[in-house]
Amino acid sequence: MAVHQSSAESSISAQSAQTAEFARGNFDASVDRAFELLNPDTPAAYQLASDVLKAAEPDSSIAGRAHHALGMSACLLSKVDEGSKQLQRAAEILDQEGPTPSACRAWRDYGTVLAYLVGDLQTGLEALERALAIVETLGDASEEAALLSRFGAVLSHAGRLDEGRDLLERARDLLENIPHGEAYAVVLSNLGHNRLLRKDYAEAVAFFRSEQALHDPQTARLRVANCDANLAMALAGVGELDEARSLLARARDALNPETDGNQWIDYLLTVGRVEMLSGSPHKAYEPLEQAMEAAHAQGLHRIEIELWSALAEAQEANGDLGAALKSERALRLSERHWLDEQAASRLRNLESKAELMRERAASELLEQSRAELEERVQQRTAELQDQVLEREAAQEKAQYWANHDWLTRLPNRRTIKTALEKGLEHASIAGSHLGVLFIDLDEFKEVNDSYGHLAGDHLLVATARRLEQHAPPGATVTRFGGDEFLVLLPDLLTPDEVMATARELNDSVVEPLVIDGFPLHLSCSIGVAIGPRDAGTAEELLRRADQALLEAKAAGKNHVLALDESGQQRRDRRSKIRRELEASITDGRLFPAFQPQWDLQRNRLHGIELLARMSDPELGAVSPAEFIPLAEESGLIVKLGLWAVVEATQAAKALRARMPSWVREDLRISVNLSSVQLGSPTLVDDLNSAVRTAGGKPEWLRLELTESRQLAEASVIRQRLLNLRALGFTLAIDDFGVGYSSFSYLSSDFFDELKIDRSLLLAAMGSPTRAVVIGSIVAMAHRLGLDVVGEGAESEEQEDLYIAQGCSVIQGFHIARPMPLDSLLDWQGPK
Repeated sequence: MAVHQSSAESSISAQSAQTAEFARGNFDASVDRAFELLNPDTPAAYQLASDVLKAAEPDSSIAGRAHHALGMSACLLSKVDEGSKQLQRAAEILDQEGPTPSACRAWRDYGTVLAYLVGDLQTGLEALERALAIVETLGDASEEAALLSRFGAVLSHAGRLDEGRDLLERARDLLENIPHGEAYAVVLSNLGHNRLLRKDYAEAVAFFRSEQALHDPQTARLRVANCDANLAMALAGVGELDEARSLLARARDALNPETDGNQWIDYLLTVGRVEMLSGSPHKAYEPLEQAMEAAHAQGLHRIEIELWSALAEAQEANGDLGAALKSERALRLSERHWLDEQAASRLRNLESKAELMRERAASELLEQSRAELEERVQQRTAELQDQVLEREAAQEKAQYWANHDWLTRLPNRRTIKTALEKGLEHASIAGSHLGVLFIDLDEFKEVNDSYGHLAGDHLLVATARRLEQHAPPGATVTRFGGDEFLVLLPDLLTPDEVMATARELNDSVVEPLVIDGFPLHLSCSIGVAIGPRDAGTAEELLRRADQALLEAKAAGKNHVLALDESGQQRRDRRSKIRRELEASITDGRLFPAFQPQWDLQRNRLHGIELLARMSDPELGAVSPAEFIPLAEESGLIVKLGLWAVVEATQAAKALRARMPSWVREDLRISVNLSSVQLGSPTLVDDLNSAVRTAGGKPEWLRLELTESRQLAEASVIRQRLLNLRALGFTLAIDDFGVGYSSFSYLSSDFFDELKIDRSLLLAAMGSPTRAVVIGSIVAMAHRLGLDVVGEGAESEEQEDLYIAQGCSVIQGFHIARPMPLDSLLDWQGPK
């Protein structure tokens, strides 16, 4: 019988449909609001998401997003078990809708919670892999950047710092066109965490300060508090304790211990670590014990493990060895309990799934005939087999990525120890040699700075393929991290064969590469160790290869070198210099010397260059050629550079106060600026602040920069130069003629002065043809409006050559040797 609707019923039906659509719109808006409230008001976000789920369960897309918001708010409220289950449910529901941004975010957050809070790294990485597959389908750069940021943070937290850093820098590159968004702030925060784990506190400070500028305290209370605490720890690492404690106080005032569970525990842990960095480990006890009590009450056993470890470290540093031993025992007990809980949880999940399958099978038996049941059993068996195969494939994939580099697909550093031990054992039995080649790409940082990290990634992949192609059969090529590779060469009969193979690999890297249409000419340095001749253990052999690499780089780029006895002595000396360098900046072992620049044509002083000198009771006089590269490697070059600026400013004040007869009002003191300093985003503010704090003016200083690809091609660097000139600094090109020569920056828009490198002078002595080169450089510079200084003149003959080629301003021993400030104040000009 047909059923007809009355007009009234039609009206009611239409009204119901309209109401349902209206309700759906309200639900969507409510879920959006729940996500917005996660940071400023987490309890409100939790309640709102719960209310939506009660009313909107039938709608899978809304329910999935509501589960997502509920899971995130539960985790922020320290309900980690509930939160992880809600996030898993959200990911499974949204996955059924196909590849969408919502599904990608749910899998991303689920994987992050598993890796960070639950401690299940393997399952967490699998969830992140699922999110990566979705984002590749979507082609959304911002979603990809957010996911790479999470991936990088998880890998950094797991101790895979190089891989984590690479992913985070790729995320930052993807977001470079929208640098002021919340996603960009998260990337900066994760990069800062990566640097904290490396104990690279100076770079961490820069990242957290940049993050701090992007947050709105009104809408991102928890993020601001978290950033303040992280910045405080980084500042404590560089000795800025007053600002660190001020930031910790501000973070404490922003947090509520009752509702901000995880964040409050993280804050207390950070307070403890700041106290340890400040040299007061006993003051770390109270905040760490408070955090322990809160974590235990909330059932956060993985975090308890981290807190026990920090407390034991503080007690040991304070000399409380008995207490430290008790904390270590508690740490081991917590680890066992946590592992037992993980195993029990997985067993319960398996039992629940098995029970569910049994119940479904019983229901099917009641409803289906024997034939249908047989068919369904076979079908289900096939499905289970497929699931088992998928699980095994996922486990194999996870195992593969645990031991391989994600970018080059080469084995990673986790595989090296086993390979070295097997190779040494085989070499000892067979009477052969095992070659270990530690390879580092020269000037790779300049490629990243000039062309971007994506071009750098292409270069690393191309280098990996070349090493694989040219390595002999049986060799193992691995990516050690960053721009470093390790090659193991088994079954070579003589050390000469090892060195010959190393040179062949070096030649393969030197061949030009074309990246995005640009030809790149690279080289590499290779440190060689040979087992069992040089060492009998894997650790010692790797250490010898690393030391040989440092020797090769110290000798200049494109060198292949094996360590000998004298090389070991040089390595020990460099290690001593590296250890003492930071302290020497403040205790007087590092001191300034001043070398005048004299204008022979006008018979007057042109300028003065400040040169850093170092003296140590054990090491004696330490050449700048020794300590400057070590300062650049360790990151101390930034601190050393600011020290030089302050010393130069104070010297300029002293000269103006005494006013010797040769001092002019426009006299400038020159300070060298390294390429590492140029790469700092806070360079302009740091230099201006240092000069002003020392009571001087930028107009008193000239900054000398060495030629480089970074200087010629990086637009952001050139903008920094313009900003420095706008403040009043003048700029000079140092060592012109031997570096990366480019005429694109040679104009008075950027520079005021050009300094000819001494190597050109030495080459021109006795060679009229080469002397003309100096004359051409001088003439070109003068036409461009630049002053010219000839460096390295040590005799009257060399001065005459400079003058004959049009260069009258001379710096060198024949004018004056570098001298202390007291001697400079009494100096009367060249004899």
